[in-house]
Amino acid sequence: MGLLPPIPANETERLAALHRLRLLDSEADPAYQALAELAARLLGTPTAAISLVDADRQWTKAGVGLVHGDEDPRDISFCAHAIGHDADPWVIADAAADPDFADNPLVTGGRVGFYAGAPVTTAGGHRIGTLCVIDPKPRELDEHGRETLRALAAAVSAHVEVRRQQVVAAERQAELQAIIEHTPDAFLRIDPDGRVLEMNAAAEALFGWERDVLIGLRVTDTIVPDGLRQAINAMLARAGEEGVSGRVLEAPARHRDGRHVPVELTIGATEHDGDVRLHVFLRDISERLERDRERREETSALAVLADVTSRLARGLDDAVVRNQLCDAACRVAEADHAVLLVPHDDGGLITSGASAAELRDVRVEPGAKSLALETYTSGMPMFVGDAEAAGWLLAARHGACAVATQPIMLDGRCVGVLMVYWRTVRDALSDRTSRLLVLLAHEASTALARTALVARLAQQSRTDALTGVLNRRALDDELHLALLNARRRGLPVSVAILDLDHFKAYNDSHGHAAGDHLLKGACAAWSGALRAGDALARFGGEEFVVVLPGCAAADAAALIDRLRRATPSRQTCSAGIAAWDGAEDASALIERADRALYRAKDEGRDQVRVA
Repeated sequence: MGLLPPIPANETERLAALHRLRLLDSEADPAYQALAELAARLLGTPTAAISLVDADRQWTKAGVGLVHGDEDPRDISFCAHAIGHDADPWVIADAAADPDFADNPLVTGGRVGFYAGAPVTTAGGHRIGTLCVIDPKPRELDEHGRETLRALAAAVSAHVEVRRQQVVAAERQAELQAIIEHTPDAFLRIDPDGRVLEMNAAAEALFGWERDVLIGLRVTDTIVPDGLRQAINAMLARAGEEGVSGRVLEAPARHRDGRHVPVELTIGATEHDGDVRLHVFLRDISERLERDRERREETSALAVLADVTSRLARGLDDAVVRNQLCDAACRVAEADHAVLLVPHDDGGLITSGASAAELRDVRVEPGAKSLALETYTSGMPMFVGDAEAAGWLLAARHGACAVATQPIMLDGRCVGVLMVYWRTVRDALSDRTSRLLVLLAHEASTALARTALVARLAQQSRTDALTGVLNRRALDDELHLALLNARRRGLPVSVAILDLDHFKAYNDSHGHAAGDHLLKGACAAWSGALRAGDALARFGGEEFVVVLPGCAAADAAALIDRLRRATPSRQTCSAGIAAWDGAEDASALIERADRALYRAKDEGRDQVRVA
């Protein structure tokens, strides 16, 4: 059978992360299939697959040559080897000639002669599977192919992160649905025509209608008394058009047996893809007043949570949603103000959302005596009924008397603090308010996670995966902008192309890992020698381009010579420079710099030449 795959050190956590995604044995997905087909096409292999490694099997999510649902035992799986090794990608050029794999059934069966797999990882860093390419014949995978495979695996990982967010959102939606189902208030979801789309058990009990009978019927034909039908129809139309949320009315409702029940109802309107839904909570107000008031507050809070969850699911602007989260916190806690605080690079906290404009510039300096900072550090909620008397003077300076803080947790770590405060002293924080603040903190974590994901994906789309400098696409943008500014302002701009001398020989003698280390070290050294506003990008392989705005040829030559001397590991580089002539396009400018580079190479390397 050959060499058994290694078991990752974090296997228990890895499997937990995999199973939480609910991808194993899931339905086929065109997005994953497209990435598998792209991998096969770009790398020229008859087989490419996105495989997930379970406890005892390898399962195919999508593939070419392998199809959705294919699986193999883990102990013969090449993908299980790939996730257990540090190499990215992990490559076996000739499996039949490798003593560790020569007798593997996949090799002896003719399926695997060559294998290369790049890990597919979760946001938490767990390797759950691979994007792999397979050929029954031995072959090599050059650096460009490796980079392509890594980039495509990163794209698969991005899809996995979207799946994780969908699972989390579905779980939260299920939690909210469970709250609605088990609330003592009746709940109806209806369309603008008044037809019942959904109801809970309390609505069945209140109106005497079985769920499967009432759903699909109009409320004006069933639970609205005859004398109120016209008014209720008009109210529903206004609610659908104006997006009314949290509207509270008192009116009699009709039981199925014909008797009237006095109810208080709250209507919230949400919209998704142009489809309006009205959420109606109803309560029997014949109960005791105190209990009636408590249930009314609960209903209003649930409507707010439903509205916030809907907005997050619709992917509205995160800055707007964070402010609305703070508005929602004020409403559910009956507080004067709320602030969402996130960590700053200096160790303090800054405002990410607030219920009032004057609070959106609030900062908490590192080391300050602050309830929010204490909560962020400890990960525990806090409440003080009189901040000034308790010595929390920073809160008091902002007009806060009573303060409640709730940590926002994501993947087991605190990523922010939701703080609400009142301008009057309070004796205690109710259990209900504490519970609702926890729910809102969960929603806040979704907004912050989305912001982080978007920023990370945007950064990944512009940077080279190995060196961290700009990639070819970002270079095109930077050079276009530099030429545009130069044309408008009449300023010079130069472009240099740097090439590490004898890089292939360095790779051959020291190995690819050392070559990668050299590339990263060279980029770090060169970046440190550049001016603010200069742009360094990887052009391909060991070639790099530097865009030098405001720099004429002579100054560019002096600057690039400093970069040449800064090349690490006792290696040298050659460079060609071209100063923009004021008319040529970007490709022509690059071509002139490239010709100057070749002149530097022809004349002995380790030198700079100007076109």
